[in-house]
Amino acid sequence: MLGKQIFLSLVLLLSLFTSNAQVGGFVSMDESMQRLLDFYNTDTIIVVVPNGCEVKEEDKKSIGSFAFWMENLAYIYKQESTLTTADQEKHLQYFGPVFMFETNILTSTPFKVEKNGFSYRGREFIKPDDSFYYMNSSASRIYTCRNGEGHPLAYTEYLAGGVYQLYVFSGSSIRLSGFDESDGSAPDINDMDALRSAYFCQSISSQFFDLHFACAHSEIYSDSLASQLDRFVTDLCHFLEVDTTGIPRITTYIYANREDLQSFIAANSSQTVYGKSFGNINHIMHFDLGIFRHEAGHSIIGSKVGKNPNPFFDEGFRQYTDYLFNIEAYENDLKILRENTHLLTPELVLSTNSIFFSSMTNYSISGVFVKYLVDRIGLNEFKIAYTQNNLIETVENRIGSLESIIEEFKLHFKKQ
Repeated sequence: MLGKQIFLSLVLLLSLFTSNAQVGGFVSMDESMQRLLDFYNTDTIIVVVPNGCEVKEEDKKSIGSFAFWMENLAYIYKQESTLTTADQEKHLQYFGPVFMFETNILTSTPFKVEKNGFSYRGREFIKPDDSFYYMNSSASRIYTCRNGEGHPLAYTEYLAGGVYQLYVFSGSSIRLSGFDESDGSAPDINDMDALRSAYFCQSISSQFFDLHFACAHSEIYSDSLASQLDRFVTDLCHFLEVDTTGIPRITTYIYANREDLQSFIAANSSQTVYGKSFGNINHIMHFDLGIFRHEAGHSIIGSKVGKNPNPFFDEGFRQYTDYLFNIEAYENDLKILRENTHLLTPELVLSTNSIFFSSMTNYSISGVFVKYLVDRIGLNEFKIAYTQNNLIETVENRIGSLESIIEEFKLHFKKQ
């Protein structure tokens, strides 16, 4: 299985890059990610939900695409009362609000059920957007439990289970992470609220943003920066043909270096180059206006247009919006595209995160290709298909097969 081989090679490479590269005070990560690999090293995972609950299709897509390195992994969804003795021998993923299960599924975990949520060692998490991830010691059970609907599956965003056994999230923000075997041994936990409080010293707030700068930053930022950032939001919304109402406040953390950023988002250091966007929470290495706009743009598009799990379209649409502000950005990406036209293939358009993010060139290619599609089918239809995650079907119905569209695209720019 080529996908699995690529992923295992990536794990080895990451472990070489990231050893001894974590912020002091953080629990050491499991760079091997062995427990994660062991759980998904099977042919079938049974997703167990409370009786009477149905899993939304968008959640099924997120759950099913999490183990991107497994090519033929099957997911079977069952309500708790339908589990059989034979099912108990398989790998189980518990999904849904823990307080809605009729049996206590948390007996072998350090978590407890609360009236409207859960608690971890006496600390309650009962808001609708609170969730947790936990994997047992034998890597046969994972718990991906969220209190309310309509909130992100945060564990899928952070590749939870990769470097830590346990995570607690509020929305897209990590509150706790680390290891707790629930066997009487002492837990080893990152209290992320306390770590952030100690690391970030300067803050700026505006109409749309809350920015937090690492204490190591010596530069003092003025209020004029806030108004400049707010203007970016209104301009981007104008170009996207949406208004600014309903945009949640966007929190951005600016770090002193890349190693610190990686530690705070619980990621191996070669997974993110400059920054990362998780819903309305963004993380960037140093303050650079271009990087800030890129990550903030992801948050705005996600809030006002919608999200797309395909990295080619997710990054391509965001890249395309840069062209609306700066013609030089388009001309630069067009130059990169012409030098690397051979890289644009159906496989790249349909690629997983590990393939797409392996080269910065793919950002430029995806941006120019998305612009081409928008010009062909119109921005409104593109936005609808983007949100519904049926862009391929839409453009193939309107224009032709993906293969023929790519060939037309290459021919179009060859003639220019």
